[in-house]
Amino acid sequence: MRSLAHDGTNASQAIASTRALGRPGWEVHTNSLMRTALALFALFPMTLNSPAKAASATQSSLAFSITFATARSATPLDGRLLLLLSTDPAEEPRFQINDSLKTQIVFGLDVANWKPGEARLMAASDPEMQRDWATIGPKLRGKIHLYCGTLDNYYLNHAVKLTEEFLKSATNPPAEAEVKYGLDCEHCWNGDPSLPNHISRLRYNTMYVPKILEHIENSAPPGADLTSWRR
Repeated sequence: MRSLAHDGTNASQAIASTRALGRPGWEVHTNSLMRTALALFALFPMTLNSPAKAASATQSSLAFSITFATARSATPLDGRLLLLLSTDPAEEPRFQINDSLKTQIVFGLDVANWKPGEARLMAASDPEMQRDWATIGPKLRGKIHLYCGTLDNYYLNHAVKLTEEFLKSATNPPAEAEVKYGLDCEHCWNGDPSLPNHISRLRYNTMYVPKILEHIENSAPPGADLTSWRR
């Protein structure tokens, strides 16, 4: 597999595409090759064969630690970091992302307050969720509900599967998450096997009300009023 990072001058060794969002819904574009707000960073592939680095890439066979130089931006950056990987050496990976059967792959990572020289990790599973689970786990316990079709148009079922594997392995605390797959269903499948996609996805609210009520009942303190407000 080919992994590339761009330094603004030499694209023969490494090219990765980044896109910085100045604010939600707006993209920052410039005319030169790859010169966005996140244009320069160093790309260092890491594998679990390195004990010193394995802890940062838990349960992942390959990870990328990405930084950018102060010369490119002295202020922290907010936006979306994109990593493009290709097995085809014919041209740059950024020109090989399309909707054909030959498309290569792209990974995305939201970044906030990303400082020069500060490494951000991209791995097969979500390193931030695993890293911070002891803190965020108690807040998310029993509240995670993931529904995905096995034929998701954007192949999100693979990401859901990786997340499910971590959620099943979480112990501190246990996630108590719900993950469902719609067999041969496409994007926007929402966990309702009784209705077609184009109808069931319109009733998210009615599907979630019973789950919300159940969570309130299970987590309410002793003596809490659980009846007078219900109709």
